[in-house]
Order: sequence, then C-alpha cells, then structure tokens
Amino acid sequence: MIDAPFGLRFVAVVLLLGLTSGVEYAVKGKAAVRWRASLLIVTLSAIGALLGGVIDVLTSSISPAYFAIGKGLGWSSDLTWRACGLGLQAGAAAGVVVGAVLAYVNYRATGPSLPLARMHRFALIPVAAALMGGVALGVLAAYVSPGVLVDLVRDRLPEGDEAAFVTVWCAHIGLYAGALLGLGVAATCAWRARKVLLSKTG
Repeated sequence: MIDAPFGLRFVAVVLLLGLTSGVEYAVKGKAAVRWRASLLIVTLSAIGALLGGVIDVLTSSISPAYFAIGKGLGWSSDLTWRACGLGLQAGAAAGVVVGAVLAYVNYRATGPSLPLARMHRFALIPVAAALMGGVALGVLAAYVSPGVLVDLVRDRLPEGDEAAFVTVWCAHIGLYAGALLGLGVAATCAWRARKVLLSKTG
C-alpha cells in the first residue's frame, strides 16, 4: 500500500501549493493565477494516481513476476497491494508532470488564460494516448511474444512466466511512450489555443 513517505510528500506538496496560491491571491486578488495552476496539477496528480493504481493491479494479475522480480517488490501475499501502491506513486508523479507542463503553457505569461475545464480536457490526450499505447504494445507482445525479450528474462523467471512478463513489460513501455507523445500533443494544442485567445484579446 502507499508508504508513509510518499503520502507525506504528497500532502506536503498540496500544502505548499495551497500556501503559495493563497499568498498570491491575497496580494493580487482576482488577477492571481497560481491557484488555477496548482489546482490543475493537484487534480491531474490525483487522477494519475488512481489510473496508475488500477493499471498496476490489473497488470500484476497478468504477471505477478513483473512486480515481484522486475520491480523488485519480492514475492509476498500482499503483492497486489504493493503493486497498487507502486502504481499510485508512478501515476501521481506522471500527473504532476502533465499538470506542470500544461500549467506552464497556459499561465507562463500575462494575459487571459484558457479555462481550467478546457485544460483538463487537454489532459485527456496523454491519458488516452497512454492507454492506447499500453494496450497496443501489450496485445502485440502477447501475440508476437518477442523472442529476444523472452530470452532476456528466461533465466530470471519461474518456468512458464516469460510470456506474461514480457506482455506486461511491453504494456508498461507503451504506457510511458504513449503518455509522453500525448503530452507533447496536448501541450502543442494548449499553446495554439492560448495563442488564438491572446490574439483575440490583444
């Protein structure tokens, strides 16, 4: 499950963002934008944590060895929950990155910014891209079962676990690659949309 240090770090980040946002709002009033950026980052981090936890629970049911050996969690009766905790942390970190990039694009300069709801819609792009990438590479690996990867892990796994391990491995690679590509697309779309907004109000 979530270890104390991670939980404390998450709470500390939320409190720090809340404090800095509150100070800016007290100084600038309605002109303050930091609270919107902070809210975007926190909500996307929470969504990322939820998705990461669910994904790792599902993939740990396909290949427990991927988490026990590949991720170094070790074999135990609570492996599923430990995999879930790992997914929560990875997903939260990914959400922070997505939120920070989109916040920078939307709030980095003076002038009107895109509505928060629209920024959340842009954030759906890396989420969708990650899921599609994970499913695509996972399914491909399940049917193709890349011999090079299977041979690479064969000596480290219990007999018969190689194919499932490689499937989950490739699915996670697809998740990361899809999220990165989707973030680039989302940031570009947000930048263009804000540029149009600034041109109309400038």
